[in-house]
Amino acid sequence: MLLDNNSRLNKFLGSVYVNAVVALIAVFRFFQFGLAGMGSNSQNWQAYQLCSNYSYGFIKRSLLGSLVKILASVTGMEFKNAVNVFMIAEEVIFSFVFLGFLFYIINKYKNPNLNLLILFFLSTDILGFYYWDWGEQDIILIALSIVMCLMIVREKFVWAVPFIVSACVLIHEGFAMMYFGMIVGLLLIKCLRKEKRERLKYFIILMATGLMCGGFSAYCYFCTKYVINVSPEQMVSDAVSKLGESVNTVVLVENFWNVGPRIIENGVPTTGFWLRMFAIALACVILSPFIVYKVRFWRELIKGEQSKLMKLAYLFCSLVCLLALPLILLQADETRWVYGIIIQEVMLIVFLYMLDEEKIKNILGKVLKTNVLNIILIGFYLIVFNNPNKEFIDIFLVIIPYVMDWGPLL
Repeated sequence: MLLDNNSRLNKFLGSVYVNAVVALIAVFRFFQFGLAGMGSNSQNWQAYQLCSNYSYGFIKRSLLGSLVKILASVTGMEFKNAVNVFMIAEEVIFSFVFLGFLFYIINKYKNPNLNLLILFFLSTDILGFYYWDWGEQDIILIALSIVMCLMIVREKFVWAVPFIVSACVLIHEGFAMMYFGMIVGLLLIKCLRKEKRERLKYFIILMATGLMCGGFSAYCYFCTKYVINVSPEQMVSDAVSKLGESVNTVVLVENFWNVGPRIIENGVPTTGFWLRMFAIALACVILSPFIVYKVRFWRELIKGEQSKLMKLAYLFCSLVCLLALPLILLQADETRWVYGIIIQEVMLIVFLYMLDEEKIKNILGKVLKTNVLNIILIGFYLIVFNNPNKEFIDIFLVIIPYVMDWGPLL
């Protein structure tokens, strides 16, 4: 009886209990990144990146830094204080958009299976202990991605999507391989569902979004080192004078001049590369139940669709996680990419639920059972991924932070 889909767990997973979980997360985030950050945010690598702005040339990852520079100029604040205020504002925006959106979904649909999916997602580190750097760039990209998806689903201000996507790429070029896939997937589904002029409208928006994202991404990846008009030493010196403290020069130099330790040298994988692959494989084992649910969901959705074009659209949506593969294989911060994939996977299903409630509701009822085993699994994820004792996690999983920190140096 305890494992029955119609058990009392359906009531337990009702909106009241899930609301409490989301509210608790909001409080944790506020104290961890909000109040605690007022005196210390300028001490970390995220603040270093906000020292870069367009006075150095039209270079990557400098949009937010330019906004901080404007804020400091307009208000007369010291740059360090402007960084703190800006980062707190970003956290407030993220919490309002992201957690507010979850509150909306939970209370509007009151579906235990959908709530269970949300709890699965929230259990994999939204508190931020395991991967402390839910970076200022990351959270604003997540918030903007949710806003764009809502525009597409609600068919409001959809013409703004290509421009917001461009801004996201200028914030961090990794957006193209992280959250961009779900934007394209939803636009493609909308395009195929429309007729005549409306279909043409969404097709134009889809093409414009793809071209603008691709163009800016290529520029950021390949052109920054040619247009930047300062030396590494000058950029570091500027950061020191702005923050009034020593800075991590590696962060600045590696980001803008593409130098530093490589996991593939002259086409040959290093020891760090294989350690990284091993850690990622372990993470996949730990997350295997989530992966199984994902595969079963998309298989059911594609199988039940009659239109061949829609089948292809859903197939594309099911594979958007592969866009992050180059980042996982070649870039540091593997945990960052993995959690980005989880966000994209869960949010895509949530937005599909908004588009076609009855169909997605029936599929979730088949593939994601509200039973004790899944509740235990969620508790397991909470312990593993949110335990503040990182040494315990490192021993338990071997795992990604260890490889991220030390793998390239071995």
